[in-house]
Amino acid sequence: MALASAGTDVIGLGSQEMPETRSKVEALGLRFEEVVYDLRNPRGISEMFASLVEGGRTVDILINNAGQIRGPTSPNSPKRTGTTF
Repeated sequence: MALASAGTDVIGLGSQEMPETRSKVEALGLRFEEVVYDLRNPRGISEMFASLVEGGRTVDILINNAGQIRGPTSPNSPKRTGTTF
């Protein structure tokens, strides 16, 4: 929200819809474009970004906020670590 507060339009990419973020960004008079995509499937990432560019959008700032661990951080199974990062 800090970037939106500074006047930046936002493309939100996540595994599910983001209605709360959308309403906060749009309340500032800015555009919010939502892209629902599961980043655990790397095969379509290039096409997803290409569709943004073809639609006239640019990605000037990219922030990765994808990793999260719930519960103890150690010991961690390789599978759990793989889905976190």
